[in-house]
Amino acid sequence: MRLTHSTPAAQPPGPALELPLALEAFCTLHRPRYRAYIRAHINHPAAAEAVLREALGHLVTHWSAILGEPNPAAHAWHHLTDHIHTRTPRLPLPIRTRPEYDVLVLYQVTHGCLPAIAETTGQDISKIRYILSSWTGR
Repeated sequence: MRLTHSTPAAQPPGPALELPLALEAFCTLHRPRYRAYIRAHINHPAAAEAVLREALGHLVTHWSAILGEPNPAAHAWHHLTDHIHTRTPRLPLPIRTRPEYDVLVLYQVTHGCLPAIAETTGQDISKIRYILSSWTGR
């Protein structure tokens, strides 16, 4: 009796999915900070990469809607963080709001700079500065 089963011969890969150029550029720009945010929540590199791939796949499926928003970066960030937070617990940070949580993780945990945080989250840099200056570490 065999406890394993054989698999059929490898099938040639199907045609590659060509993503819109704007989406490829968007992912290239934001992937490092998205990855850092995910790695702040998932300590295992392979698991973090799997969640990143899932999250980017989620963005692909919603790309048309994201582009239709007045602030695509903010909308994409919201999709991404929703996806992550359904799979991982939040870090134990004393925060009041979701934007405060995101900024603190990006700034305190991943050591992001203010312009990069603003670009990634789609928020004005003045809002990022305000969040950081008003946070007291309760």
